[in-house]
Amino acid sequence: MRRLGAVLVTAFLATTTAAVVQTTEVRGQQPPACIPGTEHVEMDFGAPDSNGVTRQDRLGSAGEKHGYFFNVPKLSSAFVYVVDQWYDLDLFLFRRGACAPGSWETLARAWSVNAERRTIQFVRPDEQIINLVPGEYLLIVGHKYAELPQFAADFDPNKGFTIRVATNPPVCGLAPPDVNAPNPFNPAVSMLTRPPDALYQLGLSIEPPNPGPFSLMSFTAAVSPPYTDLFDFAWTLDGQPVPSGSVTNIQSPTQALPKGTVGEHKVAVTARGARVYPDPEQPSIPLNGGTLTVECTFVVGST
Repeated sequence: MRRLGAVLVTAFLATTTAAVVQTTEVRGQQPPACIPGTEHVEMDFGAPDSNGVTRQDRLGSAGEKHGYFFNVPKLSSAFVYVVDQWYDLDLFLFRRGACAPGSWETLARAWSVNAERRTIQFVRPDEQIINLVPGEYLLIVGHKYAELPQFAADFDPNKGFTIRVATNPPVCGLAPPDVNAPNPFNPAVSMLTRPPDALYQLGLSIEPPNPGPFSLMSFTAAVSPPYTDLFDFAWTLDGQPVPSGSVTNIQSPTQALPKGTVGEHKVAVTARGARVYPDPEQPSIPLNGGTLTVECTFVVGST
């Protein structure tokens, strides 16, 4: 069930914003468009790390929305998702940016409005992997069509959902890659977001971001939704297989890289769907046994 962007914008703005507020210029640039804080149940997630913050939650009514606040202290990738849905929910991520306290940039940093039934779960999860700059963020979760009988009829206040936010080092690549799509709050602005048909997405992170000749490199793969146990992983460094077995993280001193130390290098990870998702009503292997591959280039400096 795919929703039209225009309808989504109208419904969301009608229920979450009262007016558009402008801020003063910041550092010589045009001020961002800001929206006032929306009416939602507020929850503070603090500053999530790689362990993440997970919350089982439920809405009190079909029209209720919950807002999860969190801080990102340094450049990071955020893994955000809403799973275990018994009724359709949507996910929108906002950043404070240059907006005054109590308001948020109208630019949605990421959004997900999946609604397919019996896809991975009873209702397909909403999830995003996105690189974030340091700052304050607000994740809004709610039902955008509560006023329509065909959507409100599914709502059950006794059934909840799971929300999770985790941060990791920035991803250097995604598979499938994000695609250009109109910002649902400003169709004239094109943004990158997860492809609508991507049931799974693979990300790759590299640490440290600026390695030297004596660094210990760490390469980490992550799958969204985070069902890594359903996949087998294989790695290569500079085109050479890494005999690590099926793991989501490998390490290598820069001196041990196949092409030597200083200069440009490549790392690649392939995730193959290998095991059945444990749902007796829809047993399926991710990607039908196919693969996702991410390759990234990094440079080792001489000092």
